Amino acid sequence: DDCAVLAVVAPRIPFREGEAKEIRRYLDRGGRLLVFAPVGGPEFSAADDPLNALLFELGGSYRDDVIEDRQHNDDSLALAIQGKIRGGGESAARMVFPLARSIRDNPRSAEDGWSCERMVETYPSAMAADMPDGRMREGPFTLLYRSARETDNREARAAVFSSGRMVSDADIGRGQNEDLAVAMTQWLAGREESRDIEPREWVDRRLKLTGPQLRAVLWLSLVAWPLAWMMAGVTVWW
Repeated sequence: DDCAVLAVVAPRIPFREGEAKEIRRYLDRGGRLLVFAPVGGPEFSAADDPLNALLFELGGSYRDDVIEDRQHNDDSLALAIQGKIRGGGESAARMVFPLARSIRDNPRSAEDGWSCERMVETYPSAMAADMPDGRMREGPFTLLYRSARETDNREARAAVFSSGRMVSDADIGRGQNEDLAVAMTQWLAGREESRDIEPREWVDRRLKLTGPQLRAVLWLSLVAWPLAWMMAGVTVWW
């Protein structure tokens, strides 16, 4: 009950059915879920995988593939694809999704009460290669979606990212990854207003001294004040 946001970040072993049921019960009580794509083999993308099945109910599940983009990427790495805000043009904010999986959209999630918004997508030049057979599919693909549903306690929320590497130490500084991750976490925690507070402008408060002023400060600190304390000590001793 005291959990503000439950984060599942790049799991390396599959979830058990009981664990997925606990997460589902948590969401039914108005929980907030943040998921970054798992790292590992195709077991995470199988239709009967408990975690992936739960995510499909929310709005979309992971496919067993990897996305590459030879036109829109970071550091000329085809697997470090760039994503953009859905509906934005070439000047839209860009994020980097290394080793991203495509998300299989579930348009019927609304039947379960989930209101799903596809927020970030690839450029049309992206291609997804299926891991089992290498078959290529053309983009664009969904890279991030968020969902919300009303419950008896409060609004349940979920945010699902297609890359588990984008918030690693090596990759969170790429593009606007950090801003996107922080914004989604704040939305999940119900603190959207904190994103609108602009930082205060930096004010240069350095003291600018002329040559004579600097010499006066040096004489005062290195000669005058030590000499005054020595004279005061001699006077007290006398």
